[in-house]
Amino acid sequence: MHLTSWTLSGLLRPIRTASVVVAAVVTVGLVTSSSNVGAQSVEGLREKAAKVAAELDTLQEKSDQLNEDYLQTQEEISGLQNEQRANEQAVADAQVRLDRSREQATGYLVEAYVGAGVQNQVAFGNANPNEAVNQQVLLELLQGDRVQLADGITANQQDLDAKTQQLKASGTQLEARKSQQAKVVSQLESSVNRQQELLDSTKGELRAAVEAEQERAAAAAAAAAQAKAQAAAQAQQAAAARVAPAQAGSPAAKAPAVQTPRSARPSPAAAVSQAPEAAAAPPQAPLPASAPNSAAGAAIAAAQSQLGTPYRYGGSSPGGFDCSGLMLWSWAQAGVSLPRTSGAQRGGTQRITREQLQPGDLVFYRNPVGHVGMYLGGGQMIHSPHTGDVVKISPIDRMGGSMSFGRVG
Repeated sequence: MHLTSWTLSGLLRPIRTASVVVAAVVTVGLVTSSSNVGAQSVEGLREKAAKVAAELDTLQEKSDQLNEDYLQTQEEISGLQNEQRANEQAVADAQVRLDRSREQATGYLVEAYVGAGVQNQVAFGNANPNEAVNQQVLLELLQGDRVQLADGITANQQDLDAKTQQLKASGTQLEARKSQQAKVVSQLESSVNRQQELLDSTKGELRAAVEAEQERAAAAAAAAAQAKAQAAAQAQQAAAARVAPAQAGSPAAKAPAVQTPRSARPSPAAAVSQAPEAAAAPPQAPLPASAPNSAAGAAIAAAQSQLGTPYRYGGSSPGGFDCSGLMLWSWAQAGVSLPRTSGAQRGGTQRITREQLQPGDLVFYRNPVGHVGMYLGGGQMIHSPHTGDVVKISPIDRMGGSMSFGRVG
């Protein structure tokens, strides 16, 4: 199965800056807000734009996962093709061994026939020469190295049969993977075509409204991610503050207990409610991370040299990149080998926290992983976003959803 290379550079236009988009939406509002009909039109436009933007986001996420599936099946197909070639060679070698042993058997048979014929002219006199020859040949084949030769022919035939079965099995697996990949490609093309249909249906004001909705959703995702990170940091600080006195051996901890009047003692219910806070576990420090790879600077420079290169499914060269292809190529320019898919890249890097991020680290999105970018510092990353877009720099919180981080060893 061959996947046709296509860039579809016009499929999804890069999103304009927030200021331009906001200006466009404000203009639409000013033009149409002079009447109730105009207000209804604006509201309808916003509602339609929100639906289109949501479907585009869904299609892009689906396409990311399908691209991962395509790359995975492509790796499996490559492995099965190598196995198929090895099995073909093994079958050919086994056939050569079998043919050679048969040729040796034929030579022995002729030699035995001639030898037996000469002997029988003397030994058997007027006896039937054909019968004598047959008996002599049988004796020769059942003795000495001729017995070993017969065993060798049998063993070679069995070896050939076994290797032929292996060849057949690997061929069946290869065809199954190719069929699976064809289905994935069909789904990819369907997703891309639907995105094209959606964008073809957006003109003028609707296009600007869709882009504004995408910017709004991205800003909301970034704000939610920042709020979550701040809440986690505050919780960690609060937990650290609660256990600090005990860890430092404070005078309060060493002071003798003071008898509390019965009337001032907390009720059992209050004591129970206070117990979780008193027994709060100390915060766990993040696992120590190795120092950033010394080649990170070269990898970043390589990635930045491709700014503006169009996104292309399955792409891993300056002709077009998918997200993991950009990481693969950029680190290869720095002399570091990475796996092909974003999921495998996550599995092949060291887990780190957001607080430990350094330039060159990888940022992974969703579970299972469907997208990856390279951290540049300052909350920014370089990545190849999706069909129709180009290699660009974006905030790491722009995409929203779950994130994880990895350091290249």
